[in-house]
Amino acid sequence: MAGKDSMLGEKQEFLASTILSINLVGVTQSLLLMMLMATGLLEPILKLYLFHFIIGLLASAILSGFLHEKYFVKSNRYKKIIEKYHYHTKRKKIFLGVVAFIFTCVDGYAFIYILSEFG
Repeated sequence: MAGKDSMLGEKQEFLASTILSINLVGVTQSLLLMMLMATGLLEPILKLYLFHFIIGLLASAILSGFLHEKYFVKSNRYKKIIEKYHYHTKRKKIFLGVVAFIFTCVDGYAFIYILSEFG
């Protein structure tokens, strides 16, 4: 039974690290696109679309942070750290949830603005 639990923990850790890696790649691409936008090399409509895309990436990265915490930090390696900061973990989840909600609202507003201006 212990072997099965450790194997499940490894799968969860792999899933969480994969999700985190995908989000890091997405954020890096977004930063590169923002640098292009700052130089004026992109058209204005593309800027608005990319703004919508970047805000969506930020929201998904924050929301998948919940998955990362749920699957990754429950491994034995991080159990002591989480137990030490258990009180702050609950407050952090609430804060991240509020920030993700705000990002999602801004993303929706940007998308509606794009459709109304250039649709």
